[in-house]
Amino acid sequence: MTKLTLQEKLNGETCEFKEMSARYWNLTDTLMGGNDIIRSQGTVYLPKFHDESVSTYKTRLSRSYLFPAYSDTIDRHAGKPFSRPVIVSETNNAQLDSISEDANLEGQDLTSLSKGLFKDSENHGLGYILVDMPSEGGDGSVSGDQDANIRPKFIHIPAPCLCYWEDAVINNSRQLTEIVYKDEKKRYRWTMDTWEVYKEANEDECRLLAEAYGTRYLKVDKYWTLESEGVNELKRIPLIVNYFNRLNWMSAKPSLLNLAEQNLKYYQEQSDQDSILRFARTGVYVAKGMSGDEADQISIGANKVIEISDPSGSFEVVEYSGTSINAGQASLDKLKTEMELTGLKPELKTSVDSTATGVVVNEASVNSDLKVWACVIESSLTKAYELAAEWLGVELPEDFKVSVYKDFSVAGSIADMDVIMRMKELGILSPETVIKEAQIRSIIDGAIDPEEEKEKVEGSMQVFPGTGGF
Repeated sequence: MTKLTLQEKLNGETCEFKEMSARYWNLTDTLMGGNDIIRSQGTVYLPKFHDESVSTYKTRLSRSYLFPAYSDTIDRHAGKPFSRPVIVSETNNAQLDSISEDANLEGQDLTSLSKGLFKDSENHGLGYILVDMPSEGGDGSVSGDQDANIRPKFIHIPAPCLCYWEDAVINNSRQLTEIVYKDEKKRYRWTMDTWEVYKEANEDECRLLAEAYGTRYLKVDKYWTLESEGVNELKRIPLIVNYFNRLNWMSAKPSLLNLAEQNLKYYQEQSDQDSILRFARTGVYVAKGMSGDEADQISIGANKVIEISDPSGSFEVVEYSGTSINAGQASLDKLKTEMELTGLKPELKTSVDSTATGVVVNEASVNSDLKVWACVIESSLTKAYELAAEWLGVELPEDFKVSVYKDFSVAGSIADMDVIMRMKELGILSPETVIKEAQIRSIIDGAIDPEEEKEKVEGSMQVFPGTGGF
């Protein structure tokens, strides 16, 4: 295997990163971006019709609307565990205690940072926390470092920003040995011995770097020059990987990929439906006894007169029957209900499987995927505090604990019955299931037998026709 140069690493992407980006993240990030982002993708997510002109397509694209089912669902999920602050027990260290109020030394508290990590992990299947230790300022003493605010900080690295890494088996454990992550202007590189910050090189620097690497400089090439560096005193990469839907080492799949695909389908079908409606409202104009040039000269509107020279000619409007329009709307309504159901699944009471997260859950009250994910955040934050304590050379108390709110109600509330009733009307659920779901929510008596109740309703329909029912 050819060894990569430093510049190749700073500009590079691992095979796993490329696969996750191409297969999953391009779609999920587009849906999170909203209308402007998905429209900017053009035919990638909204294909052209056969023989559709460029101008007509651009008009249809500008009229297309992305229903925010995917992004709203992730916002709703993240809002539940972080509707209350993250609770951190006492650490007996003023520098560590201050992290909860300002986790990243940029004014963001721990709850806000954790909520961002939650959304990132649900959207991409994983997210990252880097525990960094600023080295500038202070005089090296405890009081001097406290006065200069020199203490560890938590950096949330969004999944698409950590694009290159290397690993090795050390003491029978697979560990990261090098990472490169990026923001809009810089590249950050960590090894087991050093940390480095790079800025984008200017044109003269690029030419010198290209010459040093024995290549020809092209303006599309990016080169990076060292801005600052320091010693990694931990001698390991202080990165926590927060898995929500793990596939393999440093590889994951978005937790709501099915919903993302449904949302894309809804966007495309809604565009088709709007296009059909646009023409259905005006109908199709049919002219008889006219040449093509004469028909093109016709102006339609109020106070307009159409003159036909041919006595046998005519001009009329053919209207659509509306059957296809109704079928299209019914399909959209069904798909919308299916999206609501998919979005509810992580909130439903179920026997949890923590395999995809790598976190062992022992609490009996953790009875939904959403609560498991809250436990994953707890575990990652605990590891982050352990690394922060290691940076400072102190130990956390034995009873140290990070608590993310998990006592929120999972799906099983009365508000869900609207969705359940619509699913029954669309033929997705049986009447018996509807009764059972109502019993779960304590809407009706749990002693009622669904089969007997169905028979009673059907019997009342025979006695009192037209009363509705199942």
